[in-house]
Amino acid sequence: MSTKRIGWLAVSLPAMMVLLFEYMRHNFLESFLSMSAGNVVTAALAAAAMYGFVQLFKRLLERSAEEVAKARADKAIILERQRIAREMHDSVAQALFYLSVKLRDTETLVHSGDQKAACAEIQAMQGYTNEAYHLVKAVIADLKKQEEEQDLREAIRCVVAQASARLGLQVSCDVAGTTLTTVSQRHLLAIIQEALLNAHRHGRAHKADVRVRRQGRSLVVEVTDDGCGFDPSAAGQDGHFGLTIMAERARMIGGELELQSVPGRGTRVSVHVEGVAPA
Repeated sequence: MSTKRIGWLAVSLPAMMVLLFEYMRHNFLESFLSMSAGNVVTAALAAAAMYGFVQLFKRLLERSAEEVAKARADKAIILERQRIAREMHDSVAQALFYLSVKLRDTETLVHSGDQKAACAEIQAMQGYTNEAYHLVKAVIADLKKQEEEQDLREAIRCVVAQASARLGLQVSCDVAGTTLTTVSQRHLLAIIQEALLNAHRHGRAHKADVRVRRQGRSLVVEVTDDGCGFDPSAAGQDGHFGLTIMAERARMIGGELELQSVPGRGTRVSVHVEGVAPA
């Protein structure tokens, strides 16, 4: 029932009952009811009508509250699933990709008879396996972590250094100091990490550049590379969801993801976040 109909009922129901009783009273009951008794009955009828309406309205409110609570719970479950999917993509999926690269390298070394180098690659894979384990633990800890404000500069430099060491990319980094909540920081770090991984995996880039600058009340994060580039209109058609997840992360912190790429001319990934306070 709409709020407009409820409002009309609240006004019209008591009035109609009083009107009906007064009609009956003056035409049929005047010889049986005194003026004072008729007034008491009129007041009682009005009170009864209001009580009935209040009970009806209360039940409607309870039903509406139950529906809203269920809808919120369903939405929370969906958002949590999406969040966990993003976290797993940015941790476990990437670690497995590194392991697959090392496995291919090891297979090549085994076939070439270079056992010493193959053993070194196996040791490296053991390190990556341990790192994947710790990444999963970090994701679990992150999911439980309370929001708190942290400086973004050192966190980005750490992510860039790790990605550079893993991927063999030459990555320059220039980050303006700023403060974000833990949730916003995590999303931005994941976007940067995914952009660098895509530069290596798909763009076969040798160099990348990470820039974080302030533009008025906005924070602008840019990741550029010298890779082979691609056609942005065809992005996401190969079954990979990295770009979609990056765009979702940007929207979740009130930002917007921009993608600029031309085949043979590299790629630029930009995120603009409004209303970010300086450090």
